[in-house]
Amino acid sequence: MRVVDRLFLFLYSLVFLIVSLVGFLVAVGFFKYRIITEFTYRIYSNYQIQWTVAVISIVIFLLSIYFIVKSFQTKQVASFFNKTSEHGEVRISMEALENIASKAATKVKGVKDLKVRVRPEENETITTIIKIYVDGETPIPQISEEIQEIVKQQIEHIAGIQVSYVHVIVSNIGQSNAAKKARIE
Repeated sequence: MRVVDRLFLFLYSLVFLIVSLVGFLVAVGFFKYRIITEFTYRIYSNYQIQWTVAVISIVIFLLSIYFIVKSFQTKQVASFFNKTSEHGEVRISMEALENIASKAATKVKGVKDLKVRVRPEENETITTIIKIYVDGETPIPQISEEIQEIVKQQIEHIAGIQVSYVHVIVSNIGQSNAAKKARIE
């Protein structure tokens, strides 16, 4: 969600928070009937207040229309990578590319678990994001370099798609067997 959308949503929510709070206070009798009638009389008797209320109402109405339109818009996420050759078109799903990357990365020594995301880039390449859980015994720079190399090689070899970047994120480190034994004893 863009910053402008978040700002609009915040203002919209704030207005409805205030309206619902006032409505609740009126419903439970916090405001006396005389105060409510005096307030509405002031609104109708003062043109400046009338215009202010009218402008606020129009802004709320426009924000409502904006959010209704936004709710029906869907962001097109490419679920396939299209590759054209002299014989025709080949569509490879992002899931298939993620499986290739996952299979390649699990072969690296020291990787205990992983999650892979693949996203297409503008220049007909892909970026791979791999979150790994390592064993704590193998050096992390060694693991990440091996993953980057093997994932790039496997995707380019098997799918024929250029990999622009392989992000490796170490999300957690497991405890080594020696440390587990020391704690048990």
